[in-house]
Amino acid sequence: MSNSEYFKNKDFLISLGEDSLFIKQSDELKEQNKKELLNKIEQIKFEINRAKNILANERFVASAPAEKVQAEKDKLEKYTNDLKKYEEELKW
Repeated sequence: MSNSEYFKNKDFLISLGEDSLFIKQSDELKEQNKKELLNKIEQIKFEINRAKNILANERFVASAPAEKVQAEKDKLEKYTNDLKKYEEELKW
């Protein structure tokens, strides 16, 4: 048997298919999560910049195997999508 209360909040989201469940968090935990998210954003921005610099290097693009160039493009796309996701999460 469980005992629970319902509070309207948007603290922590768990996606359940078409439904969503929000879990209330303490202010300390929210602040810790925010710091971790900001660190992730900083790391992702570094990786985006690194990938852009590699792809802007004409010598690399011209001489590297096509798979390597495509791998960098794929990384850039992934990092860009991750950044959008993290920035959206930061708005919560």
